[in-house]
Amino acid sequence: MVSSLIIVFTLLSGSPDAQQRYPYYQGWRFNLNVGSTNFTGDIRNNRNGFFDNTPLSKFFYQDRKFAAGLRLEKRFNHVFSVSGQMMYGKLAGTSDAELLTFESNIFEYSLLAHFSLTDIFLGYDYYRKWNGYGFIGVGLTESR
Repeated sequence: MVSSLIIVFTLLSGSPDAQQRYPYYQGWRFNLNVGSTNFTGDIRNNRNGFFDNTPLSKFFYQDRKFAAGLRLEKRFNHVFSVSGQMMYGKLAGTSDAELLTFESNIFEYSLLAHFSLTDIFLGYDYYRKWNGYGFIGVGLTESR
């Protein structure tokens, strides 16, 4: 437990130079996400599976519903950032064999801490062509 806290505080502290790169009013990101949902539980038709058909099939869109989300991220330095996300969508399923159907609203909330693993272990390089990231956080999904 103590070693975990030491690691977290070491990552959060950063160098003074890195802190100056992202003052309070810089390093913010805002994302708008739009897409569709697809239920893969027990109330679904086998012909409506993700890999079973193509977008040209009439069953492909049967239970797909709209989803949208917002994400706000604050980058503190080149190693550490924090983000929060909210998502809303509808989820539906139909099973012709059992004559069952459902539709539900889903809400998802999450708070994440992001770490640049390559910058931690290999040092910061502005021109690096690839980067590995890790994250840890909490989330809640609710349906109504």
